[in-house]
Amino acid sequence: MKRTYVARSFRVVTLPLALILVILVSFAASPPVSGQGSDKTAAPQWFQLTIVDIQSGMAADWRKVQQEDVLSALKKAGGAGREVWTTGVFGIGSQYAIITPIQSFAQFDGQSPMVRALGQEQAAALGARVAKFEKGRRTYALRTRPDLSYVPDPNRAPKLALVSFVELANGRQSDFETLIKADVLPAMKKAQVKGYSVAQVVYGGSTNEVITVVAYDTFEEIGKGHPFDIALGSAGAAKLMQKSASIVTRLERHISRYVPELSFSAGKMTSTQN
Repeated sequence: MKRTYVARSFRVVTLPLALILVILVSFAASPPVSGQGSDKTAAPQWFQLTIVDIQSGMAADWRKVQQEDVLSALKKAGGAGREVWTTGVFGIGSQYAIITPIQSFAQFDGQSPMVRALGQEQAAALGARVAKFEKGRRTYALRTRPDLSYVPDPNRAPKLALVSFVELANGRQSDFETLIKADVLPAMKKAQVKGYSVAQVVYGGSTNEVITVVAYDTFEEIGKGHPFDIALGSAGAAKLMQKSASIVTRLERHISRYVPELSFSAGKMTSTQN
C-alpha cells in the first residue's frame, strides 16, 4: 500500500495515502496557539484528517465537484469549516488533505453533514460522483500539542507548509517531547518562523506517528534553509539530528499548499481564518 502523509503534501510517515493533509498536516496545518512560545495552558484540539488520492488526470473534475457541490452542502449543514491542502511542488501529485475540527466525538453518532443537507439519496449520489475521481481515502483523528508548538500570530494565514512526518521509536515519546521543548522550540523561535505546530495521530494510524508543520508564505522563504540550519548553523543542525537519531525512526518532509477555493471557515481552523 502507498504510505503517505498528510499533505503529501501531507503524508504521515506510515500513513497509507488514500492527505495530507495535511498534515497537515499538515497538519498541516497549525493549531491556533497564542503567545510567543509554547502554550502550556491551551487545551489540545481534535481534528479529522482525510487523505485523498486522486485518479490520474481527474484532479480538475474532483476539485470542480468539491467546489460546486460539496462545499455548498457542507455550508448548508452548518459545517464547522474545513481546510484543504495539496502538494506544493515537492511531494506526490494529485493528493489532497482535508482537515476539519472535531467539536465532539458525539458528532459521529448522528447523520453526516451531507445527509443532513441533502437527504440520504442525494448525499449517496454525490458521494458516488466524488468517489469516481478517487483511488482511495483514509481518515485519522489528530490531537494538537499546544505545549510543543510555537505560533506567534494565531491569526496569520500561511500559504505554504513544510510538513514533517515523524515516526517515533517505541517508548520514546517522552524523550521526543523533551527534545522539542529543550532544542526544537528554541531553534524555531531563533529562526523567527511564522509558526511551528505539532499534532499526534490518535486514531486511524500508529500512535507512534507525529506530524509537525512549519508555516511559510513563499517558496523563497523555504529556499533559505530549514529553521534548524538558520538558527543553529549546519554543524548545530547536524548535532541536533544526531541527538534525535535514537528517538526518531523515520522522518519525511513535504511541502503543502493551501487551497482557499476548496476551504471555508466557520470558526477556528487548524491554521487560517478565512
